[in-house]
Order: sequence, then structure tokens, then C-alpha cells
Amino acid sequence: DGEAASHAPPPASEPSAVKPDQKPRATPIARRLARNAGLDLGRVAGSGPRGRVVRADIEKHAAQSRPESGSTVAPARGRLVPFDTVRRIAAQRLTESVRTAPHFHLTAHLDMSACNDLRRKVGPRIEREYGTRLSLTMVLLRIVAPLLVEHPLLNASAEGEAVRYHDRVDIGVAMDRDGGLVVPVLRDVQEKSLDEIARDFAKLAASVRDRTITPAELSGGTFTISNLGMFGVDAFTAIINPPEAAILAVGRSVDTPVGRDGRIELRPMATFCLSSDHRIVDGVAAARFMSSLRDAVENPGVLL
Repeated sequence: DGEAASHAPPPASEPSAVKPDQKPRATPIARRLARNAGLDLGRVAGSGPRGRVVRADIEKHAAQSRPESGSTVAPARGRLVPFDTVRRIAAQRLTESVRTAPHFHLTAHLDMSACNDLRRKVGPRIEREYGTRLSLTMVLLRIVAPLLVEHPLLNASAEGEAVRYHDRVDIGVAMDRDGGLVVPVLRDVQEKSLDEIARDFAKLAASVRDRTITPAELSGGTFTISNLGMFGVDAFTAIINPPEAAILAVGRSVDTPVGRDGRIELRPMATFCLSSDHRIVDGVAAARFMSSLRDAVENPGVLL
């Protein structure tokens, strides 16, 4: 009886894989799922009419093929959208940065009271004259530019086994464009007044929104500022935009209890994180820059 059973044909309801000389029959969705999962349709048993492979067969086959380690091998679902040109370039550059630049990070919590006061005093005039709201990023551009002149290692870039010290301060500003990231560059910021920065920044932002930004305006930066505070982000570390030496990440201002002259006061505090390329910048140089940044942010009138 056992021998007879071993040669009995399978039940009619049992799915079976196609023969090697037959073209696999499958529904369109099953073909797409198999292609995304890297499965050979010829090895998948079809349970549909006339042995056609359906979605459930792909999912069953993938589940049975999972490694014993527990890692999941399943058909990919959802839409597959290729990178656009800007995203592809950004991905290549950031991957290069992580692979080649040894990042280290310094964090400081800075009192934004004076910067906020400055925006309240100067902002209405700038909005009347240039039609743009004075943002914190604009103020930070004016604050950071002269500091980069004082701390040239932070305004440098790597070229092979050499360091190039730049004689201009061209600051890239991370901006959102339809959910993607672009970094237009504001040129010669060390020579610009706050009014000029506000005017030029507004033009760059409009070019990003209108998609008229040119490749030349997206390259050649010597330092980058990325401010995500307007999105409610408290703090983050940013990836350096190669071949630059550093990038400054800025979080949101939050009223925080701090000690002042023996008293506890609420102050709008924001977290600044400097990411530096350790091939160019050592810890002491970065710390000195952050100390100067604290003084300038908490006393912006000295520079403005």
C-alpha cells in the first residue's frame, strides 16, 4: 500500500509548478511581484485556472523561501519611483560624504532671545522694502559669515590630501522643494548686509519654488546651514555637503528654564549641532567656532 501511495497522482486541487519547457502563466500583478522580489515564476506553483500563478501563490512561495534566521523575504509592495536628477545627485554626494569624510559632532544650546528681538525690530522694515519676511536663517547667515572668516578651517574643503582655504564665504542653505532637498548657495555672504542677504535669499528661495534654480546656483558652497526648526525639529545631526569641511544644523527654539544670575528664567533655547570633517577640522578648532557662534547669536547687535 505504501508503494502504491507513493506513485499516486496529486489531488486535483493541489497546485503544481510549470514544466521547464512551458512558459509560466501568471496574472500581471503576480508577474510584477515576482519581478520585484527576484523570484523565478517557473519555480512557483500556480493555483489559478489552468495552473496560472496568482498573487497568493507569489506570497506563499516567498513565505516558504524565508531564511531560517527569521529575516523576511517577501514581494515588495507599493510604487517604485526612480530618483529625479536632483535626488540622484544628492544621494551620490551624501553617500560619498559618509564614506570619505570622518564626521564628528559638537552640540550647543543657545539663547535665541537677542535674535528674536532683532527680528522683531528690523523685520517689518525689511518686509516693507523687499517683500520678504526676515527669517532666522537670514539672521544666521549674517552672523555665521564673519565667523567663517575668523575660523578659516570651517570654511575650507578637502582636495585629495590637501586642504583648500577659501577666500570667499559662499554658504549653502538647505531648502525644501516638493518634499525633496536642494542646497542653493548664497555668494560672498561675508560682504553682505542683512538687507542684502534678505533680498538675495528671497530670490534664491523663489527660484527653488519655481524650479528655475540653475546648476551653478546649487554648487560651489564653502559651508552649509540646515535649519529644520520651522518643522518642529528639536535637534539633529546633518551630513556634510562634500567637499566642504562642515555643516551647521539648527533646531527649533523652545522656552526652557535656565539659570541667570542665580535665578531661574524661561528663555527661548535652540540646539545647534556642528558636523565637521575630522580630516580638516580638529575638535579644538570646532569648539572655538562654536564658542564664537554662541557669543554672536546671543549678542547679534555686535555684528549687525
